[in-house]
Amino acid sequence: MVAVIAVVATAVGIWAALRGPNAKRRLLYSMPTVAPLINDSPNLGSRLEVRFDGKILSRPQVVVLQMAAQGRQDILRADFNDEPIVLDLGVDIMGLLTVVSIPEDSPLVPVAVSGQTLRLGPGLIHRNQAIAVSVLVDGAPELTPPRQTLSDVRVRLDTRNASDSIIKLVLESAVGSTSLSAIVRLLIGR
Repeated sequence: MVAVIAVVATAVGIWAALRGPNAKRRLLYSMPTVAPLINDSPNLGSRLEVRFDGKILSRPQVVVLQMAAQGRQDILRADFNDEPIVLDLGVDIMGLLTVVSIPEDSPLVPVAVSGQTLRLGPGLIHRNQAIAVSVLVDGAPELTPPRQTLSDVRVRLDTRNASDSIIKLVLESAVGSTSLSAIVRLLIGR
């Protein structure tokens, strides 16, 4: 009986030692929301326009991008290999509106926009942390899969339904945000 317990304990110890540092970690990304700011309405014609920093936007849209860490361990700053994850939207990003992290006490990972890309990291992402970013774009976005830059972390498209609560939180923040300096004007009689 003691020999059986010793064999089981040894097997559990070996399994734990091998599994611990090699636990599967994933970073799932998605673009769950694309919300046009102007609908194509024949009644409005050219009377309604959206401007951002003085530039008229032809197809303004608010896009929410969501990243969620899964696994038993955090994604560490060192896992980034000093390179951010780059998400290419295939359309000009006019501005970064909001960055929300759930749970709210999770660290905020650096987020930046440049041209058609959103850059996430490098930084610590806790296991089971979700990050949602809203941006203003001009045109119809098409998300390109990011290049694999994280060490021992699989970056994959999240095909599940996005969390309604995080999307609602991000959109409410974007609409109430002073960083959205777009000016919407109804030009009557022009």
